[in-house]
Amino acid sequence: MKYTVNIVRHEVKSQKIKYAIDFPIAETIEINRGFFFEFKGWAFSLDLREVNFVFSFSAGAKIKPNVNRHDVVRVFNDAPLLCGISHLISFNGDFKLGLDLGGNIEWVASFNFIPVKVIEGREGYLFLDKDSNHSTDQYSGKKLIDRQNINAWSNYFSEVEKKIIAKNKKFAFVIAPGKEYIFPDFYPVQRGMPTPVDQFISLFSERTKIIAPWSVLMEQRNFSYSKTDTHWTGYGAGLVAEVVCKELGVNYVDPKFKYVLSKRTGDLGAKFIPHRTEFCLSADYSQALKYLTFDNGVPVRGNILVLSNPNTASDRACVIFGDSFSRAFALHLSFTFKRVVLIFSGADIDWGIVDNEDPEVVIAELTTRFLICAPKAGFSISQEIKRKYKAMSSGEKNKFKEKLNKFKSIENDYYQRVSSDLTDDLSSCLGEIC
Repeated sequence: MKYTVNIVRHEVKSQKIKYAIDFPIAETIEINRGFFFEFKGWAFSLDLREVNFVFSFSAGAKIKPNVNRHDVVRVFNDAPLLCGISHLISFNGDFKLGLDLGGNIEWVASFNFIPVKVIEGREGYLFLDKDSNHSTDQYSGKKLIDRQNINAWSNYFSEVEKKIIAKNKKFAFVIAPGKEYIFPDFYPVQRGMPTPVDQFISLFSERTKIIAPWSVLMEQRNFSYSKTDTHWTGYGAGLVAEVVCKELGVNYVDPKFKYVLSKRTGDLGAKFIPHRTEFCLSADYSQALKYLTFDNGVPVRGNILVLSNPNTASDRACVIFGDSFSRAFALHLSFTFKRVVLIFSGADIDWGIVDNEDPEVVIAELTTRFLICAPKAGFSISQEIKRKYKAMSSGEKNKFKEKLNKFKSIENDYYQRVSSDLTDDLSSCLGEIC
């Protein structure tokens, strides 16, 4: 089992104590519970009183220094030679280090062992693990969509049929494949049959247009996904955008983004210390972002982006309800549609937004591991924003207000109101920072 060690050093009240921790350090290690590791460090008091080491899992036991530290003496002339510690610890999770000085214990550091929720596959490819959606169990066929969520999905598509298809608008449900589906030969879990993806496609493909772009992504998989991230790359998003347009009978306009080779960490690589990195192709979205006319600044779920490109040959509008895969996807569509509205909601559809935009195309996008949980009826993005706003610090709230003020315009007045209809004080203070 891999853990990332996080060390929190506490303020030492006694100015006479000097100490250092040699191991463990802030890094990712592999260890199982009950296994032993060697704690190493040193400590002494400037007034030459005896300092003993104490661990929170056995606070009654005082461990005397047991290692001569010539290196410490070379730096601190007053340090006793015998000031170091080498002590075997049976690993059972988080603990604290204390220093006992004349019967008074100062807890100087906390050691937190954070499980690395990553599976390491062949050739350094990293995959999500131990997530709340149990993606490994989904892939192996152990966890499927239950009857309650199947019924909820059925109701969802009934509403899509009434409110989009019946009005002669175009709709597509795009499934963003988890990396394990594109690199099954690198993933150390055997695929079961069926998986929730197989269930979903089998149950609903005759009712609505489901686009599962496995083949195009697998053909260029080394460019479509990186080793250290769960998401498709900007290049992969472009491949999917083109496929979706083709499936919907829309002429796709390639934005011709430039790609540069850069070192990236990714959301999986960031779970390690030191971070795992990889050189991969990154898209330069500056040409699309100059058409950004609204961004409410809400991080992740609750975010609203509007891209308005007056230079497109088409007057069409497209509304996308998606997850973290959808941003790059939306940017690639900003040269095809005159107006692209991206709602970070998963596949939850806010019908007020659909009515407001009256778009020709509506796209719902969701990655594979989220299919087990159907969207809730009556979803409102304003309620989601309100939930996020309540959890913000005062500084974050001010940044949120600044963002809204930055993008004030008549064409996006609806989203201004949706994003600011949170509290009376926020609505009243738009135009100034409260």
